[in-house]
Amino acid sequence: MSPEELKALLSTPTALFVLMLVGSFASMLKQVSDAKKNESDVTLGSYLAHWPETITTIISNIFAFIGLLMVDQLNFASAVGIGYMANSGADLVRMGGRSAAVATKASAHWLITLLAAVVALCALGGCATSPTSVLQVACEQQEAYRVERCAKAIAETYEVYQRRGQELVSRPDTPQVLKDLVRKADARATPVVVELLRTTQSYLAIKVQIAAGTGTPEAMAAQEQALAKLVTDGLLSIDALIRAIAG
Repeated sequence: MSPEELKALLSTPTALFVLMLVGSFASMLKQVSDAKKNESDVTLGSYLAHWPETITTIISNIFAFIGLLMVDQLNFASAVGIGYMANSGADLVRMGGRSAAVATKASAHWLITLLAAVVALCALGGCATSPTSVLQVACEQQEAYRVERCAKAIAETYEVYQRRGQELVSRPDTPQVLKDLVRKADARATPVVVELLRTTQSYLAIKVQIAAGTGTPEAMAAQEQALAKLVTDGLLSIDALIRAIAG
């Protein structure tokens, strides 16, 4: 089979739907792997046995597949990416279900999943790469996770959506109710992001002190706890701002 023939085969709707399911399966394997790293006894079989989430993943793939076809955005990248997100989004079906079984130390995991859903909806609409996709990568709890990198991504994403909110508020055709929602969401997010950046600087300063032998583990632990809470608050604030802008 020539490369052209293989490319044509992989470009068929059937092949792309299979790729969506492969993306979902890859997400399942990653969650099981992450759970095992945190000493969980979850297996792929027990993971799949959570039928509400498994069925939701399949149904989400079907509807996403139809949506991508309708907006002419069905391709290799969108199929794999949205297939992956469909499985992550299935954890929002219920609390204490599959997400509890594979829960790790990532306290903000469900917030990242929610923002991933925003990215998926953006892809269905055929829009450009969303800044939340950068935030998702930076704040995803994994081996390479660094809280200061996540904090920086939160601040940068906030700046993008704050500008969008200001542009929306300045437009004369924007309903007053929507303007009020955006202003309120921005007013809540601004002090959170400011405090997040301040605490991040303090955290980095203590890391330098620790490396130099002048800092204490207690001070580092206190800053890490404060920063973790502000990261969660920041993610919530951005989510509220995005929702307000979307109306």
